Parts: sequence; C-alpha cells; structure tokens
Amino acid sequence: MKFKKYNDLIVGLSMLAFGLFYLIMTMQIPRKGKLIDATFFPYILSTIMLIVGLLQTVRGAASAKRFDAASYEEPKAGQKGDMKTVLITVGLILVYVVLLKPLGFIISSSLYLFAQILVLVPVRIKKNYLLYALVAVITSAIIYVSFRFGLDLMLPAGLLG
Repeated sequence: MKFKKYNDLIVGLSMLAFGLFYLIMTMQIPRKGKLIDATFFPYILSTIMLIVGLLQTVRGAASAKRFDAASYEEPKAGQKGDMKTVLITVGLILVYVVLLKPLGFIISSSLYLFAQILVLVPVRIKKNYLLYALVAVITSAIIYVSFRFGLDLMLPAGLLG
C-alpha cells in the first residue's frame, strides 16, 4: 500500500520514458524529404505520448500530495479486474498478427475489429452484428486507402491481391 499514492506518477513517468524512446527510434527512420512520409505518424504519436505523459506526471504528483491512506480501500480477496477480457484481447491480437500476411490487411483487420468490438461491448447491451461488421470493414478500408494512397505505403494485400 505504500506505493499506491504514486501509481499515477509512475504511469506518467513511464509514459514519458516510452514516448521519449519512441521519439528517438522515430528519428532513426530514414526520411524521403516529403512532409508526409513514413515518419509522419510516428512523430505525431510520440509527441502525443510525451504530452499525455507530462500531463499524467503532473496529475500524479498532485494526487500523491493529497493521497489519504485512511480512505484508501484495498481490494477484497477474490475481487479482480476483468482479466478474461484482457486475455481474450491479447489472444485476438496474436491471431491478427498470424493472419495478417495470408489474409491481408483489410480482411484480417476487419475480422479483428469485429471480434474486438464484440469482446468490448458490455453484456447488458443488445449486440448489433451488422453495425459492428460495417464499422469494422469501413474502418479497415479507410485505413488501407490512407496508407496506400495517402502515405504511399503498402500493407499486406493477402487474398485480395
């Protein structure tokens, strides 16, 4: 319990460190001389991670100062987070990585997004499979077109060749 008051601060510092690492790795990618090339999104992502990490670090430092140990409740025995959802998500990501090359980006991403939406929709909500399928296919197609024609980067075509 003595580190509970520093949880937000630790997360913020970790995010800052990873954002800095990601920025350094991005700087090593060769540039093509254009504004939008293979480094465009990694630079945006690393900048966002650094900003969020800084905000989280400031928030964590402030919350550590006002942490009240007396009002903190330890989780009860047998009470745990939704580990099943986490494990299913990790499994879906592994299956996605395996299927990416043989099926191609659009098909494997559509299947992954559809399955992930089903996993994340709360049980109490009636599932709308058609809507989820449309969102998955349209999102995958938009991402593919953005990468192929906007950034001139090839993604695996797979069965769609």
